[in-house]
Amino acid sequence: MWKVTVDSLGRDVGTASLLIPFPIQGVISSDSWRFFIYTKGEDELWRVWTSTGKQERIGKAPFSGAAMWDVSADGKEILWVKYTSPSKLVLVKNVFE
Repeated sequence: MWKVTVDSLGRDVGTASLLIPFPIQGVISSDSWRFFIYTKGEDELWRVWTSTGKQERIGKAPFSGAAMWDVSADGKEILWVKYTSPSKLVLVKNVFE
């Protein structure tokens, strides 16, 4: 994720700066794009403000193996999704005997 300042005509002003190196797992505030919440390491939650590039640690991820799906406008609620695949393995011997 990169940040670049643009003028009133939409042209780049200055140089682009790297906010977050990819690949990472995170979610952006969909209503305003003001911030991006992502995981760093195993379980740390971080927020980076898109306007300033300021990063702050905001807590720990509630469980491992889950993906952030959505975030509220104020950033206080995160929707987590944990994918599971319940299955059984059955071995049938001598089916045609």
